[in-house]
Amino acid sequence: MKNKNLVNHLLVFLAILSLSFNSCLKDDCSEERFFLEYEPIYVQPEDFRVPVTTESPREMETTGKIYFFNDMIFINELYK
Repeated sequence: MKNKNLVNHLLVFLAILSLSFNSCLKDDCSEERFFLEYEPIYVQPEDFRVPVTTESPREMETTGKIYFFNDMIFINELYK
């Protein structure tokens, strides 16, 4: 019983000792990080809800994603 008690006390002492020396380490920061911050743009609802206009048919060059909504098919063209 004495040995278990002594081992437990020794482990607690070593844990406290190691934690107390941990705070003495100096931070030598050699790297800087930069972050982008996005700021929200507020728009009035009537400016945002512009009616969709239709154009005459034209040839598609670089197609993107295809969307199905109600009875319509929307195909977007990249960068246009």
